[in-house]
Amino acid sequence: TEMDIQIQGGTGSLEQRLQEQATAYKNILEEAMSCENFKALVQWGVNDKYSWIHNFTGQHDAPLLFDEENKPKPAYFAIKELLSV
Repeated sequence: TEMDIQIQGGTGSLEQRLQEQATAYKNILEEAMSCENFKALVQWGVNDKYSWIHNFTGQHDAPLLFDEENKPKPAYFAIKELLSV
């Protein structure tokens, strides 16, 4: 299946919510990789600028691995670190 992790309902500063998002992405991927039949983790979009969530909820969000300027976010680095091991 595909995924993204919304932060709009979270608490704390933007930096704290992005770090929590990074931890969630890492934990989900780590768990998935422990499954013998795991094949891929598919993102529901590339960057936050074109996320479907804006249109669905009417609120700004940052659910993907890259921000609106295509800069990698903490979640990108958490996944990269996990895959580099």
